[in-house]
Amino acid sequence: PGDTHLNVCAVLSQLGRHAQALEHAQAALILLQEELFDPAKQEDGGISTDRIAVLCIAYHNIGAENEFLKQWDMAVESYK
Repeated sequence: PGDTHLNVCAVLSQLGRHAQALEHAQAALILLQEELFDPAKQEDGGISTDRIAVLCIAYHNIGAENEFLKQWDMAVESYK
């Protein structure tokens, strides 16, 4: 589900619909955080480095969309 939101974010961003793209990146971030940090949702008890990489992509996309929307402070926070 988080991955799908990131794909939708990418498509919307390419279409110039940055506010909607940001919403999907934020939804992805929430779902990925739940997946990675909720012990009840961890399948094998460990955290996959591949999934951490996807989490990083979500943070990056949030920053990029904030830049397109000229929300500079929020973009910087996402990149930290």
